[in-house]
Amino acid sequence: MPHREYDLIEDYSHGMRKKVQLIAAFMLRRPFTAIDETLNGIDFDGLRISERHIRQMRADGLTILLCSHDFSLLERSADRIILMSSGEILGSFATAEILAEHRTLYSFVDQKLPIREPA
Repeated sequence: MPHREYDLIEDYSHGMRKKVQLIAAFMLRRPFTAIDETLNGIDFDGLRISERHIRQMRADGLTILLCSHDFSLLERSADRIILMSSGEILGSFATAEILAEHRTLYSFVDQKLPIREPA
């Protein structure tokens, strides 16, 4: 970014800070990378580039733990879905099987997790 090389990261926008986090994760190429909701709040181009890097890391045999409430992102990117509720793991499921049976991750989660009405 021209004229920003001496700016502190804390002065960047929310989306730009998230992009810096993702760039660091993709450059390190560790055997295990956790991405916890970092893709929320970035622009469309950043999201598409990030998804391409995630697919490449997966193809290279690296493990990515992608924590997200973005079901369409998970449908496109995840091999497996680990469903959690209130901090408890309810199960681990192959994404392809979920989509074959339920068509969308949303309908699968809707079936597995009933809505809890407020008290």
